[in-house]
Amino acid sequence: MGQWFTGQVIEAARLSERLLRLSVDVPHEVVSSFNTPGQYHHVRGDSGSASRLVAVGSAPGEGRFEYFIRLTEPVDELGASLGGSEVQLTRLEGPGFPINLARGRPLVMVATGTGFAPTRSVLEVIAANRRNYGPVSVLVGLHSEAELPRADELDRWRRSDLSVTHVVSRPSATWKGLTGRVQQHLSALKLDDAIAFLCGQSAMIDDVTRAFAIAGLPPERVSLNIPS
Repeated sequence: MGQWFTGQVIEAARLSERLLRLSVDVPHEVVSSFNTPGQYHHVRGDSGSASRLVAVGSAPGEGRFEYFIRLTEPVDELGASLGGSEVQLTRLEGPGFPINLARGRPLVMVATGTGFAPTRSVLEVIAANRRNYGPVSVLVGLHSEAELPRADELDRWRRSDLSVTHVVSRPSATWKGLTGRVQQHLSALKLDDAIAFLCGQSAMIDDVTRAFAIAGLPPERVSLNIPS
């Protein structure tokens, strides 16, 4: 698993019953190992707690990492231990997304649940270097509106001409956006000459990959952030 390093918790916000957003200042050794959006590493609350592989939601090079951590029942040891002021982290691993393939061409992304974290990382990279990339369309599946990104993030992505659409599976009576599963709304994505990044539950990835192939987007133009 490698060497452990200590990060300082800046913010821990419970977005919903099962989702925690965590903001952590991380040491240089960890920052320097983060090279590509979509990478992940082991995170634990203290030396005695179990660790979990968690993808980073920030752009490479940033000293503060954002995480979206799904809490489980009946007792989530990681979630309970993250109530402190410090967390332990390993260096980043995994191939991440091949973001260089998106330079100058359309990119579509589909994410569900905590798969939004690596998708957010891609969005942050593109927003900071917008001229280098083509049209970007994103579908993100959420359980509830409480899991929506912060308004400042949504505004920043809109200003950078990044199309991010949320699909809520358990909407409240006041939700006016898309509902159901992301698989039901793939027709909103323009696939001509596009490449695709997917992150989330394996069933969603299988469904979307098949639907894209039927629509003319071959599997070799569909990438995950984990080893195949």
